[in-house]
Amino acid sequence: MRLNRLNSSMIAIAFAMGIAAVQTVRLDNERARRTLAGLQADALQAAADTGRHIYIKVRALGESLLVAERRAVQTLQRADKLDRALGRERRVRHNLEIAISGMSRAVKSDTVLVARGAARSTSGTEIRRATFDVRDAPYTVRAQVVLPPPPAAGTLDLHVSLDTLGLDIRVGCGAPTASGVRPATASVAGPAWAHVRLARVEQAPGVCAARAKETGNASLPMMRRVLNRAGVSAGYGLTRTPSGLVAAGLSLVFGFKVWP
Repeated sequence: MRLNRLNSSMIAIAFAMGIAAVQTVRLDNERARRTLAGLQADALQAAADTGRHIYIKVRALGESLLVAERRAVQTLQRADKLDRALGRERRVRHNLEIAISGMSRAVKSDTVLVARGAARSTSGTEIRRATFDVRDAPYTVRAQVVLPPPPAAGTLDLHVSLDTLGLDIRVGCGAPTASGVRPATASVAGPAWAHVRLARVEQAPGVCAARAKETGNASLPMMRRVLNRAGVSAGYGLTRTPSGLVAAGLSLVFGFKVWP
């Protein structure tokens, strides 16, 4: 009697585990189909996005920042020659285009020096010297000009330095949609004098993959972990009853892995 009840319980457990396994596979397949459809829709929206620019005044820094944003196309990344040469797996690829405007200024010299006499000029007339200092971010210019009397040629001593261009590149993931796909957005922040444009933005879908608890399937990973640790085997075996008799018949063994 006990043996029959035990066998019935084992059969029920095996049946329940089979149903749970089938349900888990079905949910996985359904989720994969929804994710694929969501990625395709997200890729179309990202490809149509032309990007945008946001100007931000940072009072603490005393300067303005220009932020360029664009939706990233989430697609499988395939290694190119550069990836193979570096020996790495690419996950994100963002192409930046940076334009720095030229400088055009009309300024007066800060100092003008005039030298007279034959010792300073072969003709004994004046030699004019002037210094120009210009600061127009990102340019710092210092020019020294010497104009001797004709027919001698004038000279220009020019020094131009350029500020360091610092860029802050980020990848942001939005809230998951109904399909569980999180839209990806790339942003680049830099000084206002540098015009940054995101020309090509793409990344692997796994970078912004939604977690199960964000898509309403929090119980699915737990169910999968339980099924991975549990097991049932069936066969034909011999069982010794408490009375000492040996019974032959269907044998079911249920096991659960506790550690590790």
